[in-house]
Amino acid sequence: MRVSEISRNVVSHLLDLVYPRNCVWSERAVEASSPFRYLSLEAAQQLQPVTEPRCCRCGATFYGESSNRHRCGACENETFYFDEVRCAYRYTGPARSMVKALKYMDGVYMKDDIRLAIRNATDFLDFLKGAVCVPVPLTQKKREDRGYNQAELIVDCIMQHKVEKISAQEALIRTQDYDTQTFLSRTERKRNVARSFAINPNVIIDPDTRYVIVDDVFTTGATASACAATLKAAGATKVDVATFSRG
Repeated sequence: MRVSEISRNVVSHLLDLVYPRNCVWSERAVEASSPFRYLSLEAAQQLQPVTEPRCCRCGATFYGESSNRHRCGACENETFYFDEVRCAYRYTGPARSMVKALKYMDGVYMKDDIRLAIRNATDFLDFLKGAVCVPVPLTQKKREDRGYNQAELIVDCIMQHKVEKISAQEALIRTQDYDTQTFLSRTERKRNVARSFAINPNVIIDPDTRYVIVDDVFTTGATASACAATLKAAGATKVDVATFSRG
């Protein structure tokens, strides 16, 4: 853990002594009996895991029953460079509030809750067995402005669990940045992230290694696909994606 993260956590715990912690979703005080620091008991119950049936490529949820692994309509008509996606929770309700706090509200204090939520997502952790986790990188400027990379924090949370033969590596660097993509179309997002990543010059890509790109939320897949394309161009043969939430 970096010094800046330690300092933030110390300040967070000191503030807990003076002010009651409020739920990031309901904004009401968190009960002492809640296993989470910033989620109330009600919010914890509203977390929606991404479960089967789902698209075997992008991880989108299918509604109804499905006995076979198949792709959704978006994947049938889209070129993705990753192989498979697994997401822990749907990007709605408390999970969305957690990601927003982590990403936009100086939310290092959410790390313990992210770690606990991931621990409860056993299918998500099973997917990561034997993987090298690669966080989606930020540009140096954005990292300095924010003080941390939320994808790296999620990787840290994953690494705190006992997952078989798992490791982490900052295999990618970001070569250019762009404004928030929240309100952009799929085509605009793809155009923005094309050629935005490069291989870390200190890393050698192993074709026999399974790499898993880790990020906070999967939406159109543009960023994840660009990362996967970069890894595969460097020699990777198996690149999957794992995100905390699925939009």
